[in-house]
Amino acid sequence: MTRTTTILLPAIPSNITSAASLNLVPLTNSQQQRMLRLCRILRHAALGYSGRLPQVKLHTPRYVLAVPLNASQRRTIDELATAKVANMCVAAQAKIAKVPICESREGMVDLRIFAQTAQVVMTFSDRPYPDVSGPKFVGKPQVFWVRRGFAERLIVMAKLVAKLGLAIHVEEAFRPYEVQAGMFQRRVRRTKHDHPSWSSEKVMNEARSKTASVPRLASHMAGAAADVFLRDIRTGTLLDFGHAYPDGGAVVHPLSPFVTAKQWQCRQILEVAAMLAGLALYVGEDWHVSFGDNLFAWNTGVDEAMYGPVGDFDTSSGRIKQALTDDQLDCPFSL
Repeated sequence: MTRTTTILLPAIPSNITSAASLNLVPLTNSQQQRMLRLCRILRHAALGYSGRLPQVKLHTPRYVLAVPLNASQRRTIDELATAKVANMCVAAQAKIAKVPICESREGMVDLRIFAQTAQVVMTFSDRPYPDVSGPKFVGKPQVFWVRRGFAERLIVMAKLVAKLGLAIHVEEAFRPYEVQAGMFQRRVRRTKHDHPSWSSEKVMNEARSKTASVPRLASHMAGAAADVFLRDIRTGTLLDFGHAYPDGGAVVHPLSPFVTAKQWQCRQILEVAAMLAGLALYVGEDWHVSFGDNLFAWNTGVDEAMYGPVGDFDTSSGRIKQALTDDQLDCPFSL
C-alpha cells in the first residue's frame, strides 16, 4: 500500500506578510495528523479500484492564516504575488503544448446521467453560460459532457470522497469553442480592470495562466477537464477553498500558502482524491482536474494525449463528429 509523502511548502515572503498584515499561526501537529488520517481513508478506499496506487504527496505549510483573508489583504496579495505564479503557469503551459495529441475519438457522455447511473452523489452548477459566450450559447443552460474515460475516473473520485461524507460539485465541464473564446476575452478584461498599472505582458500572462488562450491548451473543449469543488453531503454546503469561482490571482494556485488550516485541508482532500482516482490537477487552479489531455500526459509522463479539442459531437450518442485540425489547435482565440 502506497505511503503518503509530506512535502513542506515554502514560507510566505516576509514582504508580503508585512504588506498584507497577515496573522500567521503554525500548522499544529494535530491538524497534520488529521489530514494524514483522511489520506489513509482515501488510500484504503482507492485500493478497491486499483491494486497499484500512485505516491500520495501531501503539501504541508509550516504556517497558515489565523483567519481568512479580507478583501484588502486579498488585493495586496494579488498585486504582489500573482505575476510570479502566472509566469510559472505559463512556463508549464509551454511544456504542455509540446505534448502531441493523438485523438482517440472516444465518445462523450453526459456526466449528470453517468453519475446517476453509477449511483454516486454529484452536484452541478445551475449557472447558465456567461454573457461572453456568443449569441449561440449566451444565457443557455450549461451542458456537462465529458469523455467516457474521464467520466469513469470522476466516478472513482466521487466514491473516494464519499468515504469522508463529501460529494463532487461540478462548476463546468465541456465548453464549445465560442464559450471558451469568450471566457478568455473576459479574463483579459478582468485582469486589466483589477491591475490597471500592469503592462500588457503581465496582463496576458495572468489571463493565459487561468484561461486557455489557444484550443491546444483548452482541455474543456476536449471534454477532458472539469472544474470541481467539494460539498458536504450532510449539510449541502460547499467546502471553503479560500476563494470564489472563477477567481484569478495567486490565491487560486493549488499550493497557495494564503489559506487557513481548514482551507488547506479542503484543497488537499480534493488534490489527493483526484490523484488516487487517476486524474491530474492543473498547476494554476485548485479546481481544474483532467484526464487524457496534454496536461494529464505532461503531468504523468505519458508520451501523447488521447483527447483533443472537439469541434462538434452528436449529443444523442456522444460520437465525436469533428476534431480540430493542427492549424486550428494553435490559432489564438481572437480578442
